[in-house]
Amino acid sequence: MAGKFKLQSVLRYREILEDQARQRLTESLARERALQAEIALCKEQLEPLWQEFESKRRVGISVQDLILYEGHIRGREKELKELNAKLVSLEEEVAAHRRDLCQAGQDRMLLEKLKEKKESEEKEEVQRQDRAILDEISLQFRKEDL
Repeated sequence: MAGKFKLQSVLRYREILEDQARQRLTESLARERALQAEIALCKEQLEPLWQEFESKRRVGISVQDLILYEGHIRGREKELKELNAKLVSLEEEVAAHRRDLCQAGQDRMLLEKLKEKKESEEKEEVQRQDRAILDEISLQFRKEDL
């Protein structure tokens, strides 16, 4: 083309920002999956604990064992509650990173469309100039034929 896109450096910067936003989203999603796995494991460990506690309670359990079981169960439930709170926070972070990525993509696409429009205008200008030259050559040949 006749000229370089004047906003190429801005377009490249927008591409970098989009890549960074994509990376942040990917990292947040990985942390979210890891936290979900940790929550699933905690739930998985809590269920048999409850079943064992209920089973022992039905047949009879000492006060000391009762206190130990309740303390252990409460500790696991507290851990599960904290993990769920972290998950809510992380889900908000993921949503924010998705919005950021969407915005960065829109910003980049806007500049790409501007670049395409500029290239199209330059191409049309070159074609117009080519037609003008061909018309001039054609006129010169007609004058020579007359």
